[in-house]
Amino acid sequence: MKWFANGIATHMMSGLSPHLAMLVLLAVFFLAHYLFASVDAYTTALLPVILVTGISIPGVPSRSSPFCCRIELGIMGIITPLRQFSS
Repeated sequence: MKWFANGIATHMMSGLSPHLAMLVLLAVFFLAHYLFASVDAYTTALLPVILVTGISIPGVPSRSSPFCCRIELGIMGIITPLRQFSS
């Protein structure tokens, strides 16, 4: 995951402010939940990658990335509540 995070973080920083890069990363994280059948699969597959990538972006505080991802998961649960229950 670290090699992916470092590669994405360096590409995202070309012309973007750190906070805008984090918002783009969170938007991708949010929209990707429609590709998964359950929140468990979505969180297991993408959360570690998004967290490591967010922390790898220079200029973004390391505490901001996990906090923003938790907020995004909460908003996703409110917007699509049926996706939070197990089958």
